[in-house]
Amino acid sequence: MQGSDHEILSLVAQVTETNPEHLANDEFASSILPTLQSVRTIAADTRPPEIKLSCPIHAFVADDDIIVAEENMTAWAERTTREFSIRVFPGDHFYLNVNLPELVKDIEEVVLDSPGES
Repeated sequence: MQGSDHEILSLVAQVTETNPEHLANDEFASSILPTLQSVRTIAADTRPPEIKLSCPIHAFVADDDIIVAEENMTAWAERTTREFSIRVFPGDHFYLNVNLPELVKDIEEVVLDSPGES
């Protein structure tokens, strides 16, 4: 494994609380690394695209997320010509596991309050 592979696995252990012994197992690590490397490639650029969307953007983030910072989410406000809102939930990267009912309620309100396009 490369040094960057160890960094990915360390981050996975930290974020998911996966038993480090599992991640130290070369066979197991080799089976999940391709997926993790793809995710890292996709997530490497956290900046929103340099275009303006003509739809509202409603962002959700956790206050203790070590992967996605609130500042990264608020940057999306510059990418819309319409409304931008952000809701910060308590928790880490997996905040939705604990806050799912509230998150679903927020999404339902956004969808139901949105006027349809003609």
